[in-house]
Amino acid sequence: MNQPNMHNFTFTMGPSGQFVSYHGYQQGTPVSETQSIWNPGVYDQLRDSFRVVDYTKLTEPMAGFLSQDFPIIQQADFDRYGEVLVDLTKAVMAQQACLNLGLLRGAYRPCVIVEVMARGQVTYEFLNYTQHTEREVEIMAELRALLRLRDPQTAEFRIQVTDTAIGGYGAEHLAQMLIGIKASEESFRHQQWVMTFNLLHDRRGGTNTAKMREIQDLSADGLRFEILLYEVPNLITEDYDAGLGLVFEGQTVKPCSEPGSFFLQSHAGISLVESADLKTTFDELYTQSITDGLVTSSEYKQVADIWNRQREK
Repeated sequence: MNQPNMHNFTFTMGPSGQFVSYHGYQQGTPVSETQSIWNPGVYDQLRDSFRVVDYTKLTEPMAGFLSQDFPIIQQADFDRYGEVLVDLTKAVMAQQACLNLGLLRGAYRPCVIVEVMARGQVTYEFLNYTQHTEREVEIMAELRALLRLRDPQTAEFRIQVTDTAIGGYGAEHLAQMLIGIKASEESFRHQQWVMTFNLLHDRRGGTNTAKMREIQDLSADGLRFEILLYEVPNLITEDYDAGLGLVFEGQTVKPCSEPGSFFLQSHAGISLVESADLKTTFDELYTQSITDGLVTSSEYKQVADIWNRQREK
C-alpha cells in the first residue's frame, strides 16, 4: 500500500469533557461510556497556531488581501458542522460496525473527530479513494484486504462507510465494488451484509442527494444498503489540501502542514486569520465549535472534565 498509517499524523487532539443525554441524566440513568460523547480539544502544545487580525486595522487595503484569493469562511458554518459531527458520532457508535471505513480525502477530518468524540469506541480504517475510477483494481485489492481483516466470521457483517459527497457517484461506485467483492468470496457469500453510508454534503451546485439515496436500491438478498445523509452549510476543507492536512501526489498520501491565511466572518464582522499551521488551526476551530455547542446545548449535560483532571495529575 502506498498510503502511510494515517494515525501516525492525524491526532492533534484528544477527548476533553464527557457529556451525556440531559434527559437521561435527569432521570437518574447511570453514566455509561457507550452512551457518552466527549468533546475534542487540541493538545496544549499545539494551540495558538494562528492569530486573528481585525481587517479594519490591516495596513494593506482589504482589496489587496481579497485579490490573493484567500478563502472566506463563516463561523456559523463551523458551528453547524460541529452540531452535525455530534449527530454523526452518536449514529456511528450506535451502529457498532465490524468495519468503519473512512474515505480519503473529504472524510478524513470528520472520521478523526468521531474517533476522538467516541473515545476509542470507534476506530476507522482509512482507504485512499482518490481517482477511484482509474485506480479501481488497486482500491479493490485494499478494500478486499480490509474486509478480510475485519470479517467477524458470523452470520452478519456490519460495515459502515463515512464520506463527504457531492454528486453521489463515488459512493455508488464504492457500493458496486462492495457488491462485487461479496459475490466473489465464498466466505462472504453466505453472510448478511448491512452496509451503512454516512454521507456529509452541502448545497453547492451539483449536489445530488437523490443519487445518494438511490444506493439503497442496490440492496438484494443477503445485502442491505442504508444511506444516512448529514447536511452542512459548507464542507469547508473539501478539496483544500492545506486545511485538510493531507496532500495527494498520484497514488501517495502525505501529511501536509503549511502556513496560510483565510478570512473568518462572524456576527462581530470579518477578520483575517493568519496561521502557522493550517491543519492545526482548522482542528482548533472545529473543536472549539463542537465544545461551545455541547456546553450550551439543552440536550447534553457535562459530567466530567477529563482534560483538566489529567492536567492536575
